[in-house]
Amino acid sequence: MPSRSSSSRRLRVVDTTTQPIRRNWLIPALATFSAVSLIPWGLCVNGWTHANHASVGSARSTSAAPTAGAAAAGGQVGPWGQLACTPMSLEPPGDFSAVDDFKTWAGPHWRFMHYTQDQVLSLFKGAGISQADAMSPQNGNWSTGPDGVVFQPTKDFVLSLSPTTRATIYGILDDFPENESQRTPYSFRADELNEILAQSGLKPETLQLLRGLLYQQGDSVLFADVRTAMSKIADHDEKVRLFKTICHRPSLRVEVRVKSDTDIDQFAAYWRLGGRTDELRPLLMALSHVDGGGTIDITHLLPQFVEQHVYTFPSPTTNKTICHRDCHWTTLNFFGKALDDRYTDPAVVKATFDNAYSPITGDPQFGDVILLVNQDNVLVHSATYLADGVVFTKNGAIFTQPWTYMKLPDLVTYYNTFTPPTQPLKVIMCRRKGTPAV
Repeated sequence: MPSRSSSSRRLRVVDTTTQPIRRNWLIPALATFSAVSLIPWGLCVNGWTHANHASVGSARSTSAAPTAGAAAAGGQVGPWGQLACTPMSLEPPGDFSAVDDFKTWAGPHWRFMHYTQDQVLSLFKGAGISQADAMSPQNGNWSTGPDGVVFQPTKDFVLSLSPTTRATIYGILDDFPENESQRTPYSFRADELNEILAQSGLKPETLQLLRGLLYQQGDSVLFADVRTAMSKIADHDEKVRLFKTICHRPSLRVEVRVKSDTDIDQFAAYWRLGGRTDELRPLLMALSHVDGGGTIDITHLLPQFVEQHVYTFPSPTTNKTICHRDCHWTTLNFFGKALDDRYTDPAVVKATFDNAYSPITGDPQFGDVILLVNQDNVLVHSATYLADGVVFTKNGAIFTQPWTYMKLPDLVTYYNTFTPPTQPLKVIMCRRKGTPAV
């Protein structure tokens, strides 16, 4: 049986393209981005855990409700002040619910590249499917070719799979980019799933249907059978509710606390690259005199780009340039006064990171860049560091991924979900050349 080698996963390493709606908070779209190779940058820190574009300039019309029982978690006190992070959940606006894409059920094609039929049958047996069931015409059709084996399961067969069987089979299908649904599923954090479903408004029968199609991988619960689920729902509004449920995105509301003992000069020096601290100094001084201190939304300390984008979703479009406004475009436009679409070009991204940035080994500071690279030193993701482990990120160019704040360890876990446990992504911290340390 073919091995699950790292080379079979090279196409997983980007989020620079736009694809039909797929993953929730995992890598949402895939394309070859091997040109962005960071081989010369050998300074890596594994598992670092330091404690037409309508959204631009528009109102933040997304749903952004704090999760039940959510509370602001106070972080470490540092030159940045103290961050208070409140978990919340984002979902795309209603007019983004492209359920018309799922009007008809087209049976899936499970492609086992470079497998023989006997090898697939052996896989099925190990997953709990007998050869008789696998070969039954009532359960699907087989075809073989020079590139491997294709199995076309029936809808009833897909619905009948147990979570364990589904996880085993889909875990193999995930190795091959030809299996787009398994390669780029929607995903939930296991510890948040019940809360999200409880708040979904879905009918009991829809919840039962959805739960029956979920499978777990690590700390994530995945959903790859959206067309199968949609085909079982007749009501359009219920389809919209299901779509919005599976598109939930975890996010943070981030506030900065200023207290009586906060060194305002040091505070201003830390956030100076945002270009706002001088004009905000009177407010900062006032907050420092409030009994117990006062808070300011972190967005007020950040560049205009963030203010215009955070918590928004890009509008669906066929414009090829806008469709590639991904994490790297976001990172490299962070301090820009005007949007620069040169950063939708992988060659420009590579040249910019190679020539304008240098890796660092100490603690990151505001404005530093976090790069996630795979074991082949191919760039997977980039984000901008803010303070106390919080980053600003756009997890894919796809229109169901918002611009948002995340904790860095969560971001790393997020992108590691489909990386073999023995080959975790490497974290590289880098700083634009000429930027002094705080």
